[in-house]
Amino acid sequence: FNSIKDLDNFLIGLDGTADKGKIGGNLMLGISIAFARALARKENKELWQVLNEEFWGGLVSNKKPLIFSNLINGGAHAGNNLDIQEYMVVVDPKDQGYTVSIKTLIDFYKNLETFLKNKYQLDKLIIGDEGGYAINFESNFEPIKIMEEMLGSERLKEPFSLALDVAASNFYKEGKYNFGGNEISSEKLNQILLDYLVHSNLLMSVEDPFDEEDFNGFKEFNAKCPDKWVVGDDLNVTNP
Repeated sequence: FNSIKDLDNFLIGLDGTADKGKIGGNLMLGISIAFARALARKENKELWQVLNEEFWGGLVSNKKPLIFSNLINGGAHAGNNLDIQEYMVVVDPKDQGYTVSIKTLIDFYKNLETFLKNKYQLDKLIIGDEGGYAINFESNFEPIKIMEEMLGSERLKEPFSLALDVAASNFYKEGKYNFGGNEISSEKLNQILLDYLVHSNLLMSVEDPFDEEDFNGFKEFNAKCPDKWVVGDDLNVTNP
């Protein structure tokens, strides 16, 4: 095989079913990834370079992937009062490179710990499932405000920005969202999240702002913030 596509097409033909029911998608994916890694090693390239060349024609070869780091946890990842699951800091390494960017990010994480301890007079911070701080906050917006103010005071606004994984399916039930202690409509949640974007200059990405079946919510939100990233995770992985 000379390409990942060659191998994938061979596996699909070997399976011979419409939904990979004979060999199974998990096994076929594992074989495909292993082959891609072996191909990258053979060609003395990084895995992302091989994938980029074969599937995107090298279009993103001059761009470095952004770093999304989950610093504050809520929702299903924590036992606190936050409905939003992940509050992330996003770092663009294009100028400083990954080594300096990651070191700066680690320093910011430690400084955030000190700030939260002092603000809430805590000796120790609770850590969520993904390593972010998981204490109680005054509101769902407060972590955004705190991190934005800290990035400003540490003069990190240029390479840094903010992102959310709302994971709204976790607080959606029977057509309503239980958010901020209230049962609200999709339209109301839409307005709240749009207000977040208005009041935070650094918030650039919002993942799963609505339930995975709330297609209209995604559509309306996406139409009103064309300069931001609206990311579908639950929306996409549950229904191709």
